[in-house]
Amino acid sequence: MEREAPLCRQAGPPVIGHMVVPTRDDPPTADGGIATRNNLASLYRPESMLTWEGAQQQGSAALLGALLKPELSNIKHKVASSDAQPASGGGVLVIVTGALVIDTAFDKPMLFVETFNLQPIPGQPGGFFINNELFRLIFAV
Repeated sequence: MEREAPLCRQAGPPVIGHMVVPTRDDPPTADGGIATRNNLASLYRPESMLTWEGAQQQGSAALLGALLKPELSNIKHKVASSDAQPASGGGVLVIVTGALVIDTAFDKPMLFVETFNLQPIPGQPGGFFINNELFRLIFAV
């Protein structure tokens, strides 16, 4: 496992920087930021799965449909922590925790946890796609 650790350090942070923060924090555009978020399509494949607050989607089109909802166009994220580990098949497991704010309700941040299972893109050395993504808001019990 130790020899695989550098891969985790290489693959984990780009996903966090490319997926978690820009997905919902891009500067507003005329269409509410959706044009920028459409660039996420390259991160998914037909076998990719997303579970968003218990609702499952599979495939690039379905995942982008879930992520590009208008109600998600004005969300700001603050990543508190992230960790990555080697996964089977040459993949990388990434977990991210943090807070998000909807619109300008900065006094009402909501905690979240998001997990990514990255897998190598066949025939593209060093390339990864998101095979599995899970997102949950964390509420006090």
